[in-house]
Amino acid sequence: MKFLRYPDLVAKGVVNSRMTLKRLIDTQHFPTGVLISPNARAWDEDEVDAWIAGRPAARKPSTRGAASQAAA
Repeated sequence: MKFLRYPDLVAKGVVNSRMTLKRLIDTQHFPTGVLISPNARAWDEDEVDAWIAGRPAARKPSTRGAASQAAA
């Protein structure tokens, strides 16, 4: 079992701020992790990977607006 710290979550592209992390935990069922000291939390890499895999795929950006702006 490998644990990830906050900088590891940023490197994986899961979060870009601590506020986003809190929001994901509160509203998107992101794993809460475990306290490894009074001010440090870590997440099981397998749980994080499973959470990422369970998320819906991102939608492709709309090209409608770009085509109409290119014609102008």
